[in-house]
This record gives sequence, structure tokens and C-alpha cells, in this order.
Amino acid sequence: MFKIDLTKTVGKIKPLHGINNGPISYGNLTDLRTQYKNAGIPIVRLHDTDWPGPYQVDIPKIFPNFDADANDPASYRFAQTDEIISAIFEVGAEPIYRLGVSIEHIKERIYARKPSDFQKWADICVHVIRHYNEGWANGGHYGIRFWEIWNEPDGGANMWTDGTAEDYYEMYCVASKAIRAACPDVFVGGYAATSVYKEEFVEGFFEKIRAEGAPLDFFSYHKYSQGSNCREYVDDAAKAREYVVNYGYPNALIICDEWNYVVDQTAWDSLSPLRQETPMMERRRCYQAMKDMPGASFCAATMTCMQNSEVDIAAYYDGQPHMLWCGLFDGFGVEQKTFYAFQAFDKLYRLGEQLKVTGNVENCYALAAKKEDRAFVLLTNHNGADCDLEVSFAGESAQKVTVYLLDDSHDLEKDRVEHIAAKDFEMHVCLAHNSIVLLELEAEKENKE
Repeated sequence: MFKIDLTKTVGKIKPLHGINNGPISYGNLTDLRTQYKNAGIPIVRLHDTDWPGPYQVDIPKIFPNFDADANDPASYRFAQTDEIISAIFEVGAEPIYRLGVSIEHIKERIYARKPSDFQKWADICVHVIRHYNEGWANGGHYGIRFWEIWNEPDGGANMWTDGTAEDYYEMYCVASKAIRAACPDVFVGGYAATSVYKEEFVEGFFEKIRAEGAPLDFFSYHKYSQGSNCREYVDDAAKAREYVVNYGYPNALIICDEWNYVVDQTAWDSLSPLRQETPMMERRRCYQAMKDMPGASFCAATMTCMQNSEVDIAAYYDGQPHMLWCGLFDGFGVEQKTFYAFQAFDKLYRLGEQLKVTGNVENCYALAAKKEDRAFVLLTNHNGADCDLEVSFAGESAQKVTVYLLDDSHDLEKDRVEHIAAKDFEMHVCLAHNSIVLLELEAEKENKE
């Protein structure tokens, strides 16, 4: 049983349904602005934008000749990235702008290399920030808050060719100090870790920035979970919080800005390393599961877990239909089951205040939110058996309850409406294996037959 008190709030619903990339991609041939608005996407992280051949966002694409004058607007190519930034704000989201390069899985890396001059690289980054926040070089005044220094430097040659861990630490210190000095109002952070459990790299990073007095407004990391391990996200966030507190950055935000579902170990083994001969049927099974109810229920359950963790912001990887890791859309931009899981979470996010929920049901998850006389309850069964779930409500009377279903046969569609007069009441919800039920409660003045 889950018990929900309609009178007790426990904090704000967090922006956990962010997405990497979009709403325009594939050389602007895919335009999902309407879909992003419909799902209420609050955060768009920019990394691997239009991968594998990006022509925007990445520093080498904006500043193609590293020997050019960093102070000369003519040295920069902003136009393509300007379109991306404009579209993000148009849908009501805000970016996490990754300063650096996209991942390269080819043997000969072209861009995923340590910069030859850290100070100059930092100067270029400052000019990019000023273009988007201060109008430099015919730019905008967007007030972009989050600027992330590089991506996965702990991940090996496909992101940090010919660089050591110490090289990255030094580059972070140089760049973060330059950004703080020039743009004191922005949030600077990193490092988009592949894992919070690569302790040697993480601890070396924190020891260096503490010794150098470098700023860290947020610590970002990634998590790709297998099977039904939704609660691992709670453990990872706790580990991240432990680092920032222990090393003197207690106010740093915790951002999980890449995460997704991998159906099982067999599927995971078929994906890495990407260049080997792999069982293609397994790869298809893995990527298809991200789009279907296994992936959708995992995402709803994981966002529920992250809401009750140290995570402050999250961004799913990825929102571009042409990407294998895109679970929200098919290759043509048509909404998949996982899209509706994000849309369901947004219903709670827009209300704002999280309600107190107690109870524990194996493989089932409950999250509730309220604003004034309206509430939403998100119920998820991920990898559990079909169950007749009992949900009790306390504190408010005369409720109109609308039930929406997300399962193999329904795309968050209205199933029924009930009218309940009792102040304390119970509902029985059929929560099938890998399914989601969204309850909408609206206060009524009188009971209706």
C-alpha cells in the first residue's frame, strides 16, 4: 500500500526530465519543438549535438582555427549554434552548455584531444559565454546559467586522447577560474564523470581544485543502469554529494546529465566496445526496449527515485531521433512510450510541491505533487508482477479522480473518472507489469454520481 497525505508537502519537484540535445537536430531536418513543449522539457544539455558529425556547440566547430585571434569576432562561427540555443529557449527550456567536444569512437580522433594551450582555450570559452549572455559578436542576452567543462575525461581516448588525468585537472582549474573572473554570475562545473565510482580520478580532481581554489558550482556525472536497478541512482547521488561536501563545496549542485535504460547485462555487452562484431539482434533488443514500456517504466521509476535523492537536475541521453540512444522518439520523430513517461512526470513538475508518500511495494514506485486544489500521483510498476495496488488518501474530501494509463495499449490516455466524497479514501489501481498509471485529483464541492 502507498499512503498519500494531500495536506503535507515535502519540497519541490525537481527538473529531472531534462534531455540531452534537441529540439532541432539532424541538420535541422528534425524539428521537435512542439513535442518538447508538450512534454514540458525543462533542461537541454548540449553534448554530441547532431553527432556523429556535429557542426555546432563544440569549441572546434565554433572556433575552427585554434591559431586565430580569440578576441576577434571573425574567428568564430556562431550561426549554427545560435539556432540551437534559440530553439531551446523557444520551448521554455534552459541549456546546460558543455564546453568541449563530442565523443569520437573512430580510431583516429580529430577533436577529442586535450587543447594545446589551456589559457587560450579558456579565453575562447569566455567569449562563447559572452556571445550568449552579453551580446558579444552580435550575440544574445539569454542568461545561460550552466557551463560544463568537457565531458567524460575519465572515459579514455574517445574523449581525452593524449591527455592524462592531471592534464584535465589543470585545464579545469585554468578554465573555471577564467570563467569565474569574467562571468561571475554563471554556474561553472563538471566534469561529466563516466562514474562516481572511478574514485582515483574523482578524488584527484577534487584534491586539485581544492588546492587551486577553483570554483565548482555543480558536479556532473553519468549513469547507465541495467535491468531494474532504479534505486542505484539514489546511491550514486549520495556518493556525489559526499565528494562535494568532503572537499569543501557543500553548495554545489548534483547533476546527473546522462542516464538511460539498458535492459540487461547481455544487451550491455552487445554495445561495448562499439567497434567489435556484436550480436546485432541483441543491440536491436536493447535500443528498442528504451522506447517501449520497459524503458518507459524504468524512466518513470528512476525519476521517482531521483526525486527522493541528492540529485538536483537530470538530463536523459538522448533526445535526437537519429541517435541509437534516443528512447523518446523513433527515427522519424514519432513519440514512443518513454516520451509519455516524461510527459507524465512533467504533470507533477508543473504543480511544483511534492506531497508526502509513505509505503513500500516491491518493484512499484509512487510520487505525488499538488498545487492548490489539484494533485497528480504517478504510479509505476517496473519489472514487477501485475498487482492490484492499494492507494490511500488522507486530508481532503470530495475529489474528482481521473485515471490515465500508459502501457502497451495506451499512450497516457484517460481510462475513467471517479467521484469520491469521503475525506479519507482508498483506491485500488491495477498496475500491470511495466506500466504507469497517472491519477489526477481535483477538489469538488459535492459528490457526483
